[in-house]
Amino acid sequence: MAELSISQAAREWGISRRTLQRRASDGTVTVTVVTGNRKTVDTAEMIRVFGEPVSQRDTVTMPDKTHPDVRQVQHRLELAEQEIRHLREILVMKDEQIRQLQTPKLLTWVRELRKK
Repeated sequence: MAELSISQAAREWGISRRTLQRRASDGTVTVTVVTGNRKTVDTAEMIRVFGEPVSQRDTVTMPDKTHPDVRQVQHRLELAEQEIRHLREILVMKDEQIRQLQTPKLLTWVRELRKK
């Protein structure tokens, strides 16, 4: 396979040069020293240790909005939003009922306090 410099390999695999250098130092990755103390690493070695390069990994694709599963989820979301709106309306009505029930009791309580 092809030999890459430490910088090239790190870039292709989406890791830092320092990470690759540490893995070489601890023996996890085998590197080759070439002329001028330049180090290279074989792509097969990189794949063995780190898996496929970032550029060749499968990317997650979003499903088409016309896909049946997406339509079903959108429908469920719409139903949930309708239910939330309905429950908020009920809550407002209940709060109003509570306020109306408390008002006469409050007036009665204040009148009784005044009598004392």
